[in-house]
Amino acid sequence: MTRWMADVAGFGTTIGLVMLCGGAAHAETTLKGCNEAFKAYEAKRGTPAACVAACTGVTLGRGPAQLASCQQAAAAQAAVRPKPPRPSPAAAEDRPAPAPRVATDRWRALGLAPVRIEGGSYRPGTPGATDDEAPPSYDVRVATFELSKTEVTVAQYRKCVNEGPCTAPDTRAGCNWDKPDRANHPVNCVDWHQARQFAEWSGGRLPTVAEWEWAARGRDEGRKYPWGPAEPTCAVAVMDGNGGQGCGTNATWPTCQKPGGHSRDGVCDLGGNVWEWVEDAYEKSGHEGIPRDGTARTGAAGAVRVYRGGSWWDFDPAYFRAALRGWDAPGSRVDNLGFRVARPLP
Repeated sequence: MTRWMADVAGFGTTIGLVMLCGGAAHAETTLKGCNEAFKAYEAKRGTPAACVAACTGVTLGRGPAQLASCQQAAAAQAAVRPKPPRPSPAAAEDRPAPAPRVATDRWRALGLAPVRIEGGSYRPGTPGATDDEAPPSYDVRVATFELSKTEVTVAQYRKCVNEGPCTAPDTRAGCNWDKPDRANHPVNCVDWHQARQFAEWSGGRLPTVAEWEWAARGRDEGRKYPWGPAEPTCAVAVMDGNGGQGCGTNATWPTCQKPGGHSRDGVCDLGGNVWEWVEDAYEKSGHEGIPRDGTARTGAAGAVRVYRGGSWWDFDPAYFRAALRGWDAPGSRVDNLGFRVARPLP
């Protein structure tokens, strides 16, 4: 009963309830005081129902019995009422809690259009090959992941430069960065470090060798080229053909202009336009030694890095094969080399 009475006293009642009820007096003034005390308590915190009935529903002159009931009800309520927690200093200041931060999907904001690539197991490389396309002696398991539908464009990369994390590509003949009419062309003349920085800023990473090839070969379909078995032409890829490089334009094209060359999952330009940096270090042993779980072969600092997919410079059909690997120093910036980004799924 002590805690309950203390609560009543804390609300500023003029007479302590312990004196009103505990004394069991039946004078009219005492009953009125009890009645007022309980009404004040009820308005603030809610009064035990039995106690309200005892003190507010009494007929004057029947005080002692009702006051005794009130005393018993108050004691019972005090026994079960939990002690309220002491407010923390921050709560005492009654400051509103900060609104939760909403994570931004930067890929969608940039228009990278994630494409879901279902995972699975396969044997990378080309069966029977003894060169860089030599398969490993085991299967590789690729987890389901997302791959950007297009190669990263000049406009998308510029947003990273404007925000600070990325540095500008080179500017020279063949580079798209300083060409005002090439905002939707793939960014080129970027090295592996720049590509990796953009990928991290976007909330993703560069694809691994295993992921890139798995997507380019149509997953378990084992395609020779991203679009299928047919040899590359300008109908399916931006390449050296139709009278010159870039299918006669002597330049890259805006991304995703060759729907006939899309992959099984609808990814654009996996063959042609620009070669694409991937995360892995290059090893002369072909695919032998590639991690079995589809992750990247990291290599030492400064290790030569892999790129894949063929470009607007190239006419040799071999360069567009899903299994082919190219390689270059991580600091190399050339006008037929760009990248796309990937990200894992939960």
